[in-house]
Amino acid sequence: PLFFTTASCDLFRGPLITADLATRFRDVQLGGEVAYDLAKGAIDKYTVGVGLDRAREKVYLHALNGFSAYQLGYHQRFNEQVEVGYRATWNGKLPNLAMEVAAKYYLLGGGHVK
Repeated sequence: PLFFTTASCDLFRGPLITADLATRFRDVQLGGEVAYDLAKGAIDKYTVGVGLDRAREKVYLHALNGFSAYQLGYHQRFNEQVEVGYRATWNGKLPNLAMEVAAKYYLLGGGHVK
């Protein structure tokens, strides 16, 4: 399908109605989420994301918490045994940039080392 969407209602918090929508065109994905607080009559949060999804590599950018925080990620599978990943997160409320780097190596007999 061209679009995928879900909606939910949290009766214990708010009540809060949350809905999301995602679409894909070839390797490019685009999606977003919005939450509306019925008691306050206001939007509680909204998020937008875009990504590139290929067989051996993936790149994504998320704008979180009403565009006050951003997350960029990259994942690549070099061959059947080695994968690497990177993620950077920036939050406008914090003074620093958080970065993570990871690697995964699949063992010949089964299992893996991260």
